[in-house]
Amino acid sequence: MKVKQKEGIEMSIKKQQVQVLTLEDYLFMNGVGFPISEHLLDKMKGNRQIKTVQGQKKFQQESCKAIETYHEKRAKMVLEYNKEVDRGNIRKPTIIEKSLITAQGHDDNASVQAARRMLAKRGIDWKTGQLLK
Repeated sequence: MKVKQKEGIEMSIKKQQVQVLTLEDYLFMNGVGFPISEHLLDKMKGNRQIKTVQGQKKFQQESCKAIETYHEKRAKMVLEYNKEVDRGNIRKPTIIEKSLITAQGHDDNASVQAARRMLAKRGIDWKTGQLLK
């Protein structure tokens, strides 16, 4: 679509789809969703390096380096998410959108029941997301 400005210069406008993502979803999409590094999950069981002092030091250095790298990458992704939100490429979900997602959970869960009550109070059907008649 093209729009003419006052001086007669044409400016093209792109129709952009804005993604709706929470910070948590964005981090998981980029592989850094967990607050702690997963580096040590499978390293402890059956690790023969840990039996010697030199092996322990080497293992500790590798672990610290991997954890630092993970946290740097995670911090970088948080900053990138905030920049994308500021640019308008990503937007945070509204309270209604969050409630609609929460309302899809199990009936016995208190937060699910609360989300459904909130949506009903605002006149929104929790199953479809449409206004109630």
